[in-house]
Amino acid sequence: MEEAPAALPAVEDDYHHDLERLNLFGASAGGLIAAQAVLLATHADYEQRRGVEVAISAGQLRGLVLYCDP
Repeated sequence: MEEAPAALPAVEDDYHHDLERLNLFGASAGGLIAAQAVLLATHADYEQRRGVEVAISAGQLRGLVLYCDP
């Protein structure tokens, strides 16, 4: 929850992504991680209660896609 978003600036040029317009995707357990990141980024009280500091903000998020194979 903390390490993946914090690593984004280090690979920004390699993957040509815009850190101000993030879409998070996840399948199965990855979907749970993506959803948790969005929850933490959009609810400061939840972030504080969990004791986790996520490196992305609600203003950076543009979308979330959760997928689970049938």
